[in-house]
Amino acid sequence: MLAEALAVLAPDQARAVTEACLPRGARPRFAIDATPYPRPDAECSPGRWHVHHDACRCDGTCKTIPGWEYQFVAALGQLRSAWTALVDVARTTHGTRLAVTAEQIRALIGRLQTAGQAAGALPAPVAVLDAGYPATALTTALTGMNVHLVVRLPAKNVYYRDPLTWPGKVGRPGKFGQRIKCVDDPQPEPDEELLLPDTSRYGTVRLACWRHVHPKVHGDRTYFAGWDGDLPIIKGNLVRVQVEHLPDGRTPPTSMWLWHAGPTILALDEVWRAYLARFDEEHTFKFGKGTLGLIAAKLRTPE
Repeated sequence: MLAEALAVLAPDQARAVTEACLPRGARPRFAIDATPYPRPDAECSPGRWHVHHDACRCDGTCKTIPGWEYQFVAALGQLRSAWTALVDVARTTHGTRLAVTAEQIRALIGRLQTAGQAAGALPAPVAVLDAGYPATALTTALTGMNVHLVVRLPAKNVYYRDPLTWPGKVGRPGKFGQRIKCVDDPQPEPDEELLLPDTSRYGTVRLACWRHVHPKVHGDRTYFAGWDGDLPIIKGNLVRVQVEHLPDGRTPPTSMWLWHAGPTILALDEVWRAYLARFDEEHTFKFGKGTLGLIAAKLRTPE
């Protein structure tokens, strides 16, 4: 699609657009998020459930409305932009969101591998997801896949380092070491820190990372319910992001926490900037609904 769009531009303009979308050697980035299709009055339509929407018809605090939910995968550029390239969509529900998300990422990796064979090797892509997606379960479901996951975490999540051991230690080996809680001043000290002074939109940015940590996995709930065999130890990198101010000048209430898991280590600067690029997909949703009439049709069935 990009090639067809660039064909009508002058050669120098085409080169500039190509470089802005994906500079040579840059890592492809994809945002994955769902958007609601409100159907509050379609009482006879199947498959409706409460989807997130500001036009709540109850007490105004639940922020949900009866309807359907569709999850899009959007390719992101390397620069801040209101444009993305939607490459996949699937309907999701509460019970299918994890499975659908994992399948969409697997299909994306397959298409990228095919494209890479034709155009030279591509770096492992980054899949960026907002809070609400189970980072631990997704990491487990995508074990062995050539993809980096960057997922925003809820505050107060708890992670652990590997337990300390030494020659001659007796007893059953432990599974959990030092405890790290996602709060503003966590202990112990991070493994890596990065200071970015005077960024244009966020002022001074402080990044901290705890490498190779893992959560406690419970075998009686969600993805791991009925797990066959010993519960896995899922390792990743815990990243804390602290900014001086938000783009509108407000002071952020708390730190932002990100989970990164992938085939290699990513630079801290790349991790947090990849997450910020996720918001470009929100502009695509607004354009699709407000200008293109994405949810204007009064459909009878979700298919």
